[in-house]
Amino acid sequence: MLLVSEPEALRRYIRRIDKRNIPVLIACYTFALLDRANLGAVKEAISNDINLTEEGYALASGIFFATYISFSVPANLLVQRHGARRVLGAMMFLFGGVGACQALATNLTTLVVIRLLLGLTEAGVYPAVAFFLTLWYKPDERGQRLGYFQFAQIIAGITGGLIGYALIERDWAGLAGWQWLFIVEGVPAVVLGCVAFCVLADTPATTTWLSARERALAAKRIPSARTVDPVTPRTFKKVLHDKSTYLFALMFLCITTMTYQLSFYTPTIIRQLGYSLAVANLLSAPIQIVFGLLMFFVMRWSDRSGQRFPCIQLCASLAALGFGLVLVGDNWSNMPASYIGLCLATSGAGTLIPLTMAWLTDTLVVSSDVAVYTAVVVSIGNLGGIVGPQIYGIVGQNKQYSNGADADTADYRIAHTTMIGVAVLVFLLSSVIACTKVESTDARQRDAVNTNGGVTASETQPLLLSKGSSTYQYH
Repeated sequence: MLLVSEPEALRRYIRRIDKRNIPVLIACYTFALLDRANLGAVKEAISNDINLTEEGYALASGIFFATYISFSVPANLLVQRHGARRVLGAMMFLFGGVGACQALATNLTTLVVIRLLLGLTEAGVYPAVAFFLTLWYKPDERGQRLGYFQFAQIIAGITGGLIGYALIERDWAGLAGWQWLFIVEGVPAVVLGCVAFCVLADTPATTTWLSARERALAAKRIPSARTVDPVTPRTFKKVLHDKSTYLFALMFLCITTMTYQLSFYTPTIIRQLGYSLAVANLLSAPIQIVFGLLMFFVMRWSDRSGQRFPCIQLCASLAALGFGLVLVGDNWSNMPASYIGLCLATSGAGTLIPLTMAWLTDTLVVSSDVAVYTAVVVSIGNLGGIVGPQIYGIVGQNKQYSNGADADTADYRIAHTTMIGVAVLVFLLSSVIACTKVESTDARQRDAVNTNGGVTASETQPLLLSKGSSTYQYH
C-alpha cells in the first residue's frame, strides 16, 4: 500500500497530476482572457470603423459582465453536478465561437449583443477551476497552483500584445486588422474545448490514467475528493448568512475593478504617451513579465509560509503605488513614471486574485461549500468588470488637460486617483477579514465535523492543527 508519508512517491504523484491538469487549465483560461479583454487592444481601430464613443466603448467593455455575473453561480453548480470536464469543455467551445464573432460587429448594438453572449458562454470558468483544484490539491499546494493558473493572465497579456502588434494595422482578404485579431484569438478556444473534454477528469477517483495506488493516495490526501457533496438550500443559507462572504466579495470587487481597468485601458494609457497603437500593444507585453515574476515568488512564499494576509497587504500597497506613479506620469507626460506605475499596478492587482481565492478556499472543508462560496464571491466580485471600464469611460470624457496634451486625448487623472482609493480599500478590507476569519473558520469546521459521516471532533482535531491538512487555517 502506498503511504502518504512516502515523500518521493508523493512528489511523483504531484508532478504527474500537475503535468496533466495545469497546462490544460492555463491554456483554457488564457484564451478566455484573450476573448474577454481583446477589445482593449483594438479600441482605437474598432472605434473608428464602427463609430464608438468613449461611453460606447465603456459600455461594450463592461456589458460582458452582466451575463457573466448572472450565470456564474448556475454554471458553477453545473460543474458540481456534471463535472469540470464536460462543463469547461462546452464553455470553451462556445465562447471561442462567440469571441470570433466579435469580428462581425458593425455598430455598438451588434457589439453589445455579442459581448453579452460572450459573457454568458464564459460564465463560471474561474470559480469552476477554483472548485476543481480543491478536489485535487491540499491547501498548502493550492495557492501555488492558482498562481500557475493565473499565469494565463500573463500569457494572455503577452500574446495579446504581440498579436495586436502583428495584426492591428494590417488589413487582408477584405477584413480589417481588428477583425482578424478577434478571429485568431477565438478559433483556438474551440479546439481547446475538445482537448479539455478529452484530457481533464473530474476527480482523481474518476481518472483512467492514475493507478489504483495513486487513487488511494489521493483519497488519503483529500477525503472530499472521493465524492462531491451535493449543494442543498442549507448550503446557500449558510453562505449567505456568513459575513465573510460579503467581505471577500467586496474585496474581490475592488480587485477586479483594478485588473479589468488595466486590461481594457493599458494600451490606451501607453498610446497617450505618443506611441502608435501597434507599438502601444507591443509595450504592454513586458508589463506582464514583471507581473509573472512577482506573482511566482509571492504565491510560492505564501504557500510555504501559510501567510495569505501579509501578502495581500503587500500587493495592495504595490497597486496603490503603481496607480500613483501612473497619475504622476499622466499629469506631466512622464513615460518612465507611467510605465513603472503600470508594471507595479498590474503586478500588485493581478497577484491579489490568486491570493484572495486561495485565502477563501483554504478553510472550506466541504466541497459543496467550496462551490457555492467561490461562485458567490466571484459573481459579486466580477461587478468590478463593469465598474472599472465605466469609471474610465465616464471620466475620460473630460478632456481638459493643463499640461499641454492633445485636446482629443481623454483625461484619466481622476480615474487614476479613484484606483488609488480602491487599492487602499483592499488593504483595509483584508485587515477586517483577518480579524473576523477565525470565527467564521471555526464555525465552518464545526459544521464539517458534524456532517462528516460520524467523524468526531476529537478525531478531526489533529487535522485542524496540521499545516498540510485540508482544514488547516491560513492567515
